[in-house]
Amino acid sequence: MLSLSDATVPLPANEKVWNATTEAQWTELMQSGERTLDLASAVEELYTHKRVKANTGEFARILLIYGLHRRLSEVAMYHGQRLSHWAPRDLTQSEHNGLPDLPIWLPSLPVFRLWQNLTCDSLDVLHWTANATIGEASGFEHPTVLHLHLARVLLLTPISEIVNLARYLAGEKGAKSEVEVMMDRQAVHRWALQHQYKARLAAIHAGVVFWHVRRFSANAFYEPTAVAHAALVLWAFSAFSSKTATPPGLSVDEARQSSVASTNLDAEGNSSDSESSSDTIILLDRPADDEIVQEFVLNGPRMRANMTGVGDLYGEKGPERVVREGAEILKTLGCWRVWESWAKTLDRLVVVCKRERKRIKDIAALDNHAMSVSSTRDTTRE
Repeated sequence: MLSLSDATVPLPANEKVWNATTEAQWTELMQSGERTLDLASAVEELYTHKRVKANTGEFARILLIYGLHRRLSEVAMYHGQRLSHWAPRDLTQSEHNGLPDLPIWLPSLPVFRLWQNLTCDSLDVLHWTANATIGEASGFEHPTVLHLHLARVLLLTPISEIVNLARYLAGEKGAKSEVEVMMDRQAVHRWALQHQYKARLAAIHAGVVFWHVRRFSANAFYEPTAVAHAALVLWAFSAFSSKTATPPGLSVDEARQSSVASTNLDAEGNSSDSESSSDTIILLDRPADDEIVQEFVLNGPRMRANMTGVGDLYGEKGPERVVREGAEILKTLGCWRVWESWAKTLDRLVVVCKRERKRIKDIAALDNHAMSVSSTRDTTRE
């Protein structure tokens, strides 16, 4: 497998060179322009100095986005191995007590969190230039913007586990064992709770993927998968961190515990000051200013996270509604047939969400009935 260090060829030239209409114009542009860096060097420049050469074109910037993604993937791959946490000392002794158990929860590692934050900072540098281009185009968003938002969706989430869990629940069992599915569910649950700030930031970028494709679709081959991944991240966020929704696939006892936890979360939210109450609304599928984004990242459960066609993502029906909305957007992207398989998965997941919500309601009704009967008996005895 190739690594980022193998990408030693120069980045593509600026689009002005490609759009030259004559040989003389092309020669002039090539001679006057600064030589482009190779991908590995440009990624290094982004990480270490937070800058991009001014003559870097849009296609080259898209490659840079995926270069950053590749770098963080390599970091995750290295630190996800047990031996990476072992320091060779006395090779005659075989001590494994200090090695972590698999799978390793990467966000618990300070070095991984640092790389993750640095990667997001580097994407911000690219986004500043993209915003300037949007301003020059009177608000029209070019394709680079979608790649920037999608990169955050992928970098800030356990995307493989989310997709695997969704497909399993949708009936696409594959070769997954029950143990593997349980591990995927635990990873997603842990992300939503223990990595909640990054989860809320990912939800913001996933919502803006919806916004971009609704208004600025280029019918590109990557758009159906981008929408599907955004929808599944929003589903996972809604299902596993909502104040009322219940994570899918829980046992009866786990569902009861989740219900109690949701009640406690509501109580905490109600006890907070009015300035940070649920009266504060963020529209996830609209561009938002930095102030409201920071407010949501820090105090998300105390706010309403609204989306077109969904309502409050924290609401009881949030998971199924956001999946349905994702499926509806997919059906507008008929240029590439891959939309069909993703839409089928999302449609099946909607059914699962409805069934899960009904099951939890039935459990709650049975518990309430049992408590009522018990209370009546106690009163009769008195």
